[in-house]
Amino acid sequence: MIYSSRIVYIFVFFLFFFFSSKSQNLIEGYTTYSVSFDYNDKNEDIDIKDLFRKTIEKLDELSYRLIFKKNLSYYSIEKQLIKDFENDIYMKSAIKIAGDAEIYTDINSDLNLLKKEFLGDRFLISDTTKQYWTVLKETKTIKGFKCFKATLKIENDLNPKGLKVTAWFTHQIPITFGPKGYHGLPGLILELSENNLKFKINNISIEKVKEPIKEPTSGISISYNDYIEYVNNKINEFNYKN
Repeated sequence: MIYSSRIVYIFVFFLFFFFSSKSQNLIEGYTTYSVSFDYNDKNEDIDIKDLFRKTIEKLDELSYRLIFKKNLSYYSIEKQLIKDFENDIYMKSAIKIAGDAEIYTDINSDLNLLKKEFLGDRFLISDTTKQYWTVLKETKTIKGFKCFKATLKIENDLNPKGLKVTAWFTHQIPITFGPKGYHGLPGLILELSENNLKFKINNISIEKVKEPIKEPTSGISISYNDYIEYVNNKINEFNYKN
């Protein structure tokens, strides 16, 4: 039987799509990320400069963990760090800069659920915002993996000037997760920058995940947009009183 080249092409395409989808579902494991900050202090007051420098130095001690399994992931700071530096004001400030939210991601529903405290209240923030990445041709090698560059710009009331996000992902680990709830790329994110804040992968362990990835349930349920409005109102209240 003779097949046309078009039929063969379509067959190969769907075969590739099928096995790519299957491989994503089969890959599970853990990663850890370190944090750094590109800081230009030329125009800062000396006292502010010293305070910020001490805070930035603490970022080197932070570590974040990403667990991924099938369509789910969970991202959080290493819990022991919070206990070890409970009374360290610079470490607390560093955690606020790098992010203190625990983030549950379900790519089947395109959902990020952020577990976060603000002014003594615990919130469960539902974010279903689509992440429209632009994948570029630029490449570099990270930890022996060939990575491709992708960019994303986020604009909201908390980031009126726009948050410029740059990710480096690899097709060699075909899962769509990354730090801080970023997802939607055809490979694991090994490095990510939010303006001057950078997350870089330390360790990758592809193995069976024994602990369940559970959707958090404790906290005040609120949408992402409503949470931003709430935070802005509180900031305005504080500014008005002062």
